[in-house]
Amino acid sequence: ATGIRKYAEAARATWNYVWTHYWHEPTGVFRSRLADDTVIIHTLDIVSQLRAWREIMFTTPIHLIKPLINKFPRWTVQTMMLSGMIQAEENRSGELALGVGSRDWDNDGIPWLGKADGEFGIAPTLAHEIAINIGIPGKNRTFNQLEGEPHRAEMYGGNIRYGYQPLPADKVNEGMVLPVRLDVALDEDGELTDEAYEAGWVERDMLLRWDGITVQLPPAKPFARGSDLTGRQIFEMNCAHCHGYSGEGITGIPFDSDSLYRTRDDMFEVPHNGRFSRLMPEWGLGNQDEMGSVLTDDEIYRIVDYIQSPAFKKLFVATQQGVQYPNVPPKDPYFFISRSYIRGKQLPATVEDIALVMNAQMEAIRTGKPVNVVQRLIEAERNRARKESVIASLPIAGQVAGWNPDDYQYVVSYTNQDQVYYASNPLKLSGVALTRKGEQDAEDSRQAQQRGRPRRDPG
Repeated sequence: ATGIRKYAEAARATWNYVWTHYWHEPTGVFRSRLADDTVIIHTLDIVSQLRAWREIMFTTPIHLIKPLINKFPRWTVQTMMLSGMIQAEENRSGELALGVGSRDWDNDGIPWLGKADGEFGIAPTLAHEIAINIGIPGKNRTFNQLEGEPHRAEMYGGNIRYGYQPLPADKVNEGMVLPVRLDVALDEDGELTDEAYEAGWVERDMLLRWDGITVQLPPAKPFARGSDLTGRQIFEMNCAHCHGYSGEGITGIPFDSDSLYRTRDDMFEVPHNGRFSRLMPEWGLGNQDEMGSVLTDDEIYRIVDYIQSPAFKKLFVATQQGVQYPNVPPKDPYFFISRSYIRGKQLPATVEDIALVMNAQMEAIRTGKPVNVVQRLIEAERNRARKESVIASLPIAGQVAGWNPDDYQYVVSYTNQDQVYYASNPLKLSGVALTRKGEQDAEDSRQAQQRGRPRRDPG
């Protein structure tokens, strides 16, 4: 129905009301009821809210939806991951390999080591319905009377620092409250007038969705695209969360015989076109009108060159063998524990094994020297068998030596400032005609992105 103007306008008006009245910026969730600090999230709520985000993006010109795309991950993390509707932690990766010690790096309210269920506190929590208290802790009488399994900060040491920074009250609605009627001149048939074309508007083609439904997208203004980021930075910002920082594979496939040994152009086609059967997005495709893909061709080639470089291939092979390199973020303990069984470990994992893994990774990053974590696991098991444990003095899980957040400058190629810049910097509209791929001149794009962006050596 988005091709019918009155329905699209009604959808935007409804979105504006819901956003201004129900969105709670400090926690990143929608209220269930007005003036109620107890948020109840059910599986059906997830579905309806997800559809609302999706449909409002279909009804709004693409150059106006960047704030919505910027805020969507916050809602996803808090509503879907915090709630346990998917999992307490990202599948197989703990804190997306970035949550150590007291910091909640993936902003799901559950710090490392998961602190969910199971003997070691790292089993994923799945929930059918959850309640979140967005009011003052201990003061919400309705919330306090609910039955169920509680999860509170004090249960995990109380020292939880969120990477997410809520916007000040006067900034929350910027870009999120949409124009109900588009400021574009249309003729009687709903087509763009010459005046609209002169103002930079262009028609959009029909969108063919994955479910087979076609949707008429509203007209929009083209915008400059591209960045001056390195291949490693683009990879770690966009790809590593599924494929791992060393290509080991998390929810995405590992890079062994697939990505590392394809030809450069063949490998380019994989992220560019996506893989429908494996739910991999099409990073290089926009709509049928080739407008607005996530990454430009040049950026995708930078990723390909990075993961096919000798240095990355060496990193991949060594990581699979159980080596922690100093320039790579720490991994979930079971990444190394699972590989230790292939190379000689026999007994079930212990709390001491988990502590050994995390401390060994910290040692590698702090000393700047690779550590063979799997080999240490095997040696520790042998020493235990001889009753000469070399790790008796190490802290157990939940008491692992504290992780200094500043250490992350050594293991990731970008900063929070980089992320904030690219997520929140206003789009630079362009009057230049689109090319076949919907790309603007690469040099103009780089210069546009360079202005005002924090500069740093990615390492």
